[in-house]
Amino acid sequence: MEQLIYEVNGIKYLLFSAVLKTKAQANDLTAKVERHNGIIQSYDIEESFWNGTSVKVKMLIPGKLAYLFSSSKAEL
Repeated sequence: MEQLIYEVNGIKYLLFSAVLKTKAQANDLTAKVERHNGIIQSYDIEESFWNGTSVKVKMLIPGKLAYLFSSSKAEL
C-alpha cells in the first residue's frame, strides 16, 4: 500500500495522482500544483503508436490546501 501522507519541513502533504492524455493537460496540472504550493513527486510520459500519449503525475499537496486543489479547475 502506498503512503498517502508525507511530512516535509513540518508541513503535512497529501499524495494525489492523475493520468492524463496530453502533455498540455499535464502542463495545466503542473501549473495548478504550483499555484497550490505543491510538489511534483513524479512525472512519467509514455508514448505509444497504438495507445497515444499517457502522462502519469504524482504530486504532494499541503493538507490545508487539499480541498481547494481537488475542487479547482486545472486551467489558468
